[in-house]
Amino acid sequence: MKIRILFVTVLLMLFSFSLAACTQQTPNAPQALPAPDVLYQTIADAADLVPMLTLTSDELYDVIGIDPAWYTESAAYFAADGTAPDEILIFLAVDEAAAVLLENTLNTRLQYKRDSAAQYLTENQPMLENGVVRRDGLTVSLLVAVDMDAIESCYPK
Repeated sequence: MKIRILFVTVLLMLFSFSLAACTQQTPNAPQALPAPDVLYQTIADAADLVPMLTLTSDELYDVIGIDPAWYTESAAYFAADGTAPDEILIFLAVDEAAAVLLENTLNTRLQYKRDSAAQYLTENQPMLENGVVRRDGLTVSLLVAVDMDAIESCYPK
């Protein structure tokens, strides 16, 4: 009799553990970002950006090596003053592999800008050191500007 009670008790405990495992909350999915052009406008409204020029997909390919096949949408801006280091480049990658390619290419771009500023226009070095490459799901961004706090506040934590 005691063995049956013990068996039933163990069985009930196992059943309750399995139910508890089924009801555990899954982590929240990452917050989806708006389209790159909408995100750029949000950044432009939040931060004090220098005058910027829009880059075409051909210019992005020629200057940075970003293949248009890697993304479906973009918002790409360089500072109008050619000596200013400001850049806001935002891409929506076509898939996970393209997001990795974009992230690597933008990291290379940021490092190139940092290395260049270490030799020329050293006054830009602090801004470039604060620049970041972000990857939020399929959205990949290179952000270099004076007001990085305002810019990063436009992204989820």
